[in-house]
Amino acid sequence: MVAQMYNKDAYTFQHSVSVALLLMILQHHQGAPHEIVVEAGIGGLLHDIGKTRIPLQLLNKPGRHTAEERQQMREHVRFSQMILDENGIHSPIIRAIALQHHERYDGTGYPLGLAGDAISVYGQQAAIIDVYDAITSDRCYHKGLPAPVAIKKIFELGKNHFDPKVVRDVVHCFGIYPPGTLVRLASGKLAVVKRHADGDLTRPEVVVFFDTQRNQRLKPESINLAIRYGPHADDHVVHHEAADRWQALLPDINQLLLDSH
Repeated sequence: MVAQMYNKDAYTFQHSVSVALLLMILQHHQGAPHEIVVEAGIGGLLHDIGKTRIPLQLLNKPGRHTAEERQQMREHVRFSQMILDENGIHSPIIRAIALQHHERYDGTGYPLGLAGDAISVYGQQAAIIDVYDAITSDRCYHKGLPAPVAIKKIFELGKNHFDPKVVRDVVHCFGIYPPGTLVRLASGKLAVVKRHADGDLTRPEVVVFFDTQRNQRLKPESINLAIRYGPHADDHVVHHEAADRWQALLPDINQLLLDSH
């Protein structure tokens, strides 16, 4: 099924892998048993499997969909149910993720218009992560938003579309500034977010690598901004930075995080 998705549309495949990974990270963060982590991952991989039966020109249309086209796109959930049935996939977790990730807490979603606790917690988590990954990804019709901006939008949607408690759970896992985000500190230094500890989500652990005031590279250093004493007690994240603005200076983020251990 995943191979069919890969052959059909690269974006749908990449998006599904991202949703799967994020769902697994969330379950792991919440202390779920291994088998639940795995099932959530499979649910993420298959959450859009019905799109393999949607015409490609409709999936990748650059402009707005017409009302009729939107209705056609919504059919992918019904197709997902058919594909899961055809392949004997009856896991409640996998099915909740695939069939409920477009339902909304206020009842405005589809395909069933479920509301509140009628939506499985796995369906609610998948809905939030699906939106988060979609709005941070580059598509033919829009430029992906930076992660902190996307988190803010998720919070706004959480007032109606999502259960605020589930939103808090997701944001607590990934942070206001998710790992890998490029940020500027009050000291003028550039850093990459490494991880979040419990407590203040605005004060993550970061890896500092450049001083904008002195215009010089720094030896990568890991700093926990949640520690309010010592040489970095007053430093904090001012805002996120656009990575393309600092492209010439920005080292490989994964290598930077590895070197900081």
